[in-house]
Amino acid sequence: MTPVWKEKAIAERGQASLQRSSEETLPPTELLVLLCDLPGILASRIQAHMSSHGRCRSLLSSQRRREQRFQDAVVQLIQELQCLQQSRPAGQVLVQVVVAHGGEPSLLEALVSVLKTAQQEYPKLRGQSAA
Repeated sequence: MTPVWKEKAIAERGQASLQRSSEETLPPTELLVLLCDLPGILASRIQAHMSSHGRCRSLLSSQRRREQRFQDAVVQLIQELQCLQQSRPAGQVLVQVVVAHGGEPSLLEALVSVLKTAQQEYPKLRGQSAA
């Protein structure tokens, strides 16, 4: 057996990796901010200060039970992500989910899990969360 050097294959793979990392550092072309259970903050006021490629929405639930509020928030997040995907954005998309600090930390974890799953399915999507 004789070892064979495949310089071209390695160079191509390195180039693809370099291209992918440069795409990840590009600024997003679209921004979606989702305010989760923040009734005191009007999404329309934030929307007024955003560029034409940005949207701000509120994820609200009138349910009293915690698990129902979680379900409402997750369903609304999924619906927003589906609408975003159907619009077929050309470049990178940043989705920011904002949850009240100290409210329900497991709600933030649930929404972050949905974002992580969406990022795996849609490579142009980037997710951020804040509490």
